[in-house]
Amino acid sequence: MLECIQITVPAYFNDSQRQATKNAAQIAGLEVARMLNEPTAAAIAYGLTSQLTEPGAAPSIKRILIYDFGGGTLDVTVLTIDGAVLEVMSTSGDTRLGGQDVDNELIKHCIQHFKDKNSASSFTHHRRDAAASSTGTHDCQCARV
Repeated sequence: MLECIQITVPAYFNDSQRQATKNAAQIAGLEVARMLNEPTAAAIAYGLTSQLTEPGAAPSIKRILIYDFGGGTLDVTVLTIDGAVLEVMSTSGDTRLGGQDVDNELIKHCIQHFKDKNSASSFTHHRRDAAASSTGTHDCQCARV
């Protein structure tokens, strides 16, 4: 049975939110070994510690920026990597800016581009096609990733 865990939390979580998450795990009977910001966990999962060291080269300290556009949030973390050691230099988040905001701006841009390339009547006099709208939204989400 699983007893000791590592938990990832959004970068914007404050100390109170982190403690509440840890308390919830303890209530569930789990020991929390470590809590990581989601961008830091992503760097570890992506294998950045091994990818940034050239074979045969002397290890050097690297600074990297990791950003995470979630559905409704943006998390940003600056890490230093020295060999296999990751250190968080700074982290921040914005709960009012996220992937959905980027998607909306891309969609607006694509619609304007379509209007510029086509006659206004072909766009404004027809009711909006739900399937085309859904496809456009999906394509913008894929472009963001």
